[in-house]
Amino acid sequence: MSDIVINNDKPIVVGTSKVVEPTPSFTIALSSGYSTADPSRYDAYPFLYRGGITTAADTGENFIGPNGYGCYETDSKHARCEGSLYIDPHPSQEHVDSNSDATTWKVGVSLKLWKADGGLKTGEPETRSQAAQLKRAAKATANASPEPVTKGTDTFKTVKKATTSSTGGLKATVTASVDGSYRWVYHGNSTTGVATSPADYVDVR
Repeated sequence: MSDIVINNDKPIVVGTSKVVEPTPSFTIALSSGYSTADPSRYDAYPFLYRGGITTAADTGENFIGPNGYGCYETDSKHARCEGSLYIDPHPSQEHVDSNSDATTWKVGVSLKLWKADGGLKTGEPETRSQAAQLKRAAKATANASPEPVTKGTDTFKTVKKATTSSTGGLKATVTASVDGSYRWVYHGNSTTGVATSPADYVDVR
């Protein structure tokens, strides 16, 4: 398997409840005695893992596997494939259930070949040089006072920067001289995705 691309080479951002299905694409090259005309004799797909590849593939722990994929033949020995991986962040699924999962995941591949009589010829997982960055989703909300009374402009500029508290709260004081909207913007880091809060309008009187 070659030419593996996970999520268009972009970070995979995962929240706390919504299922995420990042897209892998890859090329399969078959060995002698196998042909794309008989797909029942081979199976191959990429997956993400942490720790040891054999433990991850056998137990499903620290393992993000396929949701499904499809392939089209380029010739009798090669096929180009696309599909999706499946990440359910619910703790019961043990896919991505803690902030420690926001890190670099290795890319592994499952390569299985079957004999003509149906017996498994080979099926050991293999690691690849690629990696995928997983980040936790961020959420921002804003509540400026006085309370909003009308819709504001869509053009924004930075008026102040702030650091969150230990619980993730943000607070900043800005003197408003004219009517306008305020919002928080978080630009993300190596473990957390970007987030922008809805705008809250302030009426200066």
